[in-house]
Amino acid sequence: MRFLASRRERTDRRAAARPRALILVENAPVPGDRRVTAEALSLRANGYDVSVICPVAGDQPLREEMDGVLVARYHPHQPPCVSGGAREQVTEYLVALAKTLRLMVSLARRPGFDVIQACNPPDLFFLVSWPFKLAGKRFIFDQHDLSPELYATIFGRDSGPIMRALRWTEALSYRLADAVIATNESYRRIAETRGRVAPDRAFVVRNGPREGWPLPVAPDPSLKRGRPLLVVYMGVMGHQDGVDRLLDAAHILIRERGFRDATFALVGEGSAERDLWRQARELGIEDHVHFTGWVDDEDLLSRYLVTADACVCPEPSSPLNDHSTFIKVMEYMASGTPVVAFDLPETRFSAGDAAVYAAPGDIEGFAARLEEVLTDGGLRAAMQAEAAQRMPGLRWESQVPALLAAYRRALAGHPAGPARSGESGGSEPPREEAPP
Repeated sequence: MRFLASRRERTDRRAAARPRALILVENAPVPGDRRVTAEALSLRANGYDVSVICPVAGDQPLREEMDGVLVARYHPHQPPCVSGGAREQVTEYLVALAKTLRLMVSLARRPGFDVIQACNPPDLFFLVSWPFKLAGKRFIFDQHDLSPELYATIFGRDSGPIMRALRWTEALSYRLADAVIATNESYRRIAETRGRVAPDRAFVVRNGPREGWPLPVAPDPSLKRGRPLLVVYMGVMGHQDGVDRLLDAAHILIRERGFRDATFALVGEGSAERDLWRQARELGIEDHVHFTGWVDDEDLLSRYLVTADACVCPEPSSPLNDHSTFIKVMEYMASGTPVVAFDLPETRFSAGDAAVYAAPGDIEGFAARLEEVLTDGGLRAAMQAEAAQRMPGLRWESQVPALLAAYRRALAGHPAGPARSGESGGSEPPREEAPP
């Protein structure tokens, strides 16, 4: 087939051209997915031609150029970040893979690509990538989540046919990859042990807000909705994200302790959103809780962050969360807002003393720590100072060298190798010690 005939491309012409990257993402739109957006823009700034295939959200165009990055979108089976039952999930993935493959064929003709970066979940992009790999394209597995642990967290099962299938698709994604990108040292350790990925093919590219985020906006008192204090949760609201525990903690504060000075803004959407609406009503706290829905407006997102008196990470301890780094932690810290979280290894590794912690599962303790932060100005000031000290090493810009190193590894020996790309990112940073 002509679109796979990369071995017959004019090598001399390609050797002088910019290397071309294609990024695949299924579970979030771009630019809504800030990690993928940052990856694409950083590659573009370092000499790559970049295309992205992702689902469309709202009234986004099916094809547009975003700061030099070509974004090709498709209509998903259901809106991004909204999940149904198992049959709906399978249908969603099959539709996404079929539409992704169609766009890959189109983009292979023009503008073309030399390397595919597949962002999970799901761990299924190897199915549409292997024909291109056989034709000489390179493949990078960008592991945002541990799918087996995600399944175990949501459904409470760590065995059975679905778990075996998830481990199989993860293993094949590792095996196809010329390089693996992990979001932290815990994920890299799993790639090297469970996935048998060679250490020189595994790279840590941590989640972190880019320089200038949040935007330099003034606090917006109207977001507090008539109350003196604002508590913000920002992110996806899946059943594994613990927002139900946040509502339980809010109920303790409002109904049991009589602390009614705070509005709780839940910024985002997800598969648990309807259940959370129902829970807020049943707890009698719906007047204190504001669901914003999905927000793409960076100005509004920034105003929520800089207006907040406290931001929360209610993710519970689980097989997934105990290994995961949440980008919201760094975004909260970048805004200078104190963080209240359950004490998970990667959260403490990122935030240190810029957060206060409750023992995992201790909702009473979470409510108490949140009240402590909201009522103690001195504590908030100390946490803000700690966040300012930690942030420079957590910004996205400090992760770009590792991203470029992963691409160099994947494209080693390829005619479009990175030696000609004009990269300015340097070498991969030294390894950090993973949390125990």
